[in-house]
Parts: sequence; structure tokens; C-alpha cells
Amino acid sequence: MKRIPLSLAACLALTTSAIAQDATRAIENITGDVYRFQNNFHYALVVPTSEGTVVVDPINAGASSWLAENLSQITDQPVTHLIYSHSPVRRQSFPES
Repeated sequence: MKRIPLSLAACLALTTSAIAQDATRAIENITGDVYRFQNNFHYALVVPTSEGTVVVDPINAGASSWLAENLSQITDQPVTHLIYSHSPVRRQSFPES
């Protein structure tokens, strides 16, 4: 088994931390009341209605928290429906509103 030099391991650890801290997040209107939420290279669907907001596939707790804090940009309705298109659901979550 080859050993990874300590300096390379440190660089990898710092790069991973920087990526996690500098997530690219945005909410973009697609058409009408359909929005796309970006978390780095992952996209989720957000559809506000008069009865509540539907969120499809929020990627993780950090992204979901950011989305919950920024939904007021597009609606004053709470999240009433979460749709997960695939598992594992254990990695996905959304804060209670």
C-alpha cells in the first residue's frame, strides 16, 4: 500500500472544506411559478402555489436550510409538500416551517 504524503492529504482536506463552505446557491425562475434551486451542481424544483410550496429533491440539510431561509424571495407560503424522486432519503431533509 502506498502512502499519501502528508502535504497532499492536507491539501485535499483543505480543498474539500473550502468547497463545502463556498457552495453556489441560487433560486432562478424557470417559467411562471416554477423555480429551480441550485446547490453547486445539483438542482431542485420549487413550485409555490396559493396553498403552499412544493419542493422536489432538496439535496441535503445545508442546502435545505439555505432554501428555507431564502424562499421569501419567491413566496410567503410555507413548504407543504416534499417530493423525493429517489433514495437514500436519509441524506435529504428539510427544516420544519
